[in-house]
Amino acid sequence: MKISITLTVFLFFISNIITAQGADEIVKQSLYNPSDFKILNNQNLIVSDNTTDYPIYLIDIKADKILARIKRGNGPGELSAMYKNISLTSNNIYVWDYGRQILNYYDYDLKYKGSRSLNDIGYIYNVKIETDKVLVLDSSEEFIKIFEYDSDIILGPKLKSYSISDHKNFKQFEHSALRQAFKIHEEEGTFYLANEFTSLVISLNYKGIKFTTLKPLNTVQENRQGVYVATDLLYNKLCSLDIAKSPEYLIVLSKGEKASMSDISEKYNNRIDEYLEDFINTNQILLYDIEGNFLKTINLEKPVKKIEIYHNKLFYLRTLRGEPSIGYHDLSTLLGLSETG
Repeated sequence: MKISITLTVFLFFISNIITAQGADEIVKQSLYNPSDFKILNNQNLIVSDNTTDYPIYLIDIKADKILARIKRGNGPGELSAMYKNISLTSNNIYVWDYGRQILNYYDYDLKYKGSRSLNDIGYIYNVKIETDKVLVLDSSEEFIKIFEYDSDIILGPKLKSYSISDHKNFKQFEHSALRQAFKIHEEEGTFYLANEFTSLVISLNYKGIKFTTLKPLNTVQENRQGVYVATDLLYNKLCSLDIAKSPEYLIVLSKGEKASMSDISEKYNNRIDEYLEDFINTNQILLYDIEGNFLKTINLEKPVKKIEIYHNKLFYLRTLRGEPSIGYHDLSTLLGLSETG
């Protein structure tokens, strides 16, 4: 059942975003089956839902309504079914369309401004744009590239690249499926990467690799043929669902387990959609310091599948039971919870 949230509650949230202790289901009725979200400001959200004919939409938090949408298709500004990260800069919203291999950009009202092909770089899996840097993940041996960001031409000069052979932990990325499964957070020129199917967490910038860590999960799992297949949930451990950073901590939303055929057959009675939705929501957070040292595991009260830090709040996206919602925890209170593992 959809829960209505009054304008008074929304105004209270907006005016107390710094000091409020926590809230659940901030926005709900305007969500469909979202897969990701970005906070533009105290009033608006960008929500991604690749299962609809309008896969990205702009939501007014106070009114809990959709203000604008991007259409699925092949026309100017439209998106294919295979798009990736949403990036925010001071004046643009960028979406990498993996299927069409173009970077679309829009203003903060989702009005289309233009597109940029990156064919001169190669076949690209993902693009993430930070204030003055651009991270590109592609299919080559030199699979991580950092460029200078230029708002007029988007990509300035290449500042740094990283090869599979540059680090002992990168060898697993010889398998292209793993290079397509990165979760990326960017801040002040540094990129933090986690991976759906490995426990590796990476911090790097144009000066070098700051750290990689495999704690506390085991390394990537191979399927029974010895080949990594990103869609083969029955054999590959689902590790990191998302990654976010506060000034003092790195936070990884972690699953750390494999899908279970017995659960699908018995507990869910072959309700595969419901099972997969449960599987991609988790209540486990892995807490690291900004040097990559693992600190502790924190269990959320309820499972979520995406996180975002904004104004000392850990915002989350939950999509269980067909009732998607976005809410938040007070970050300092959350990180002060007792250690659970």
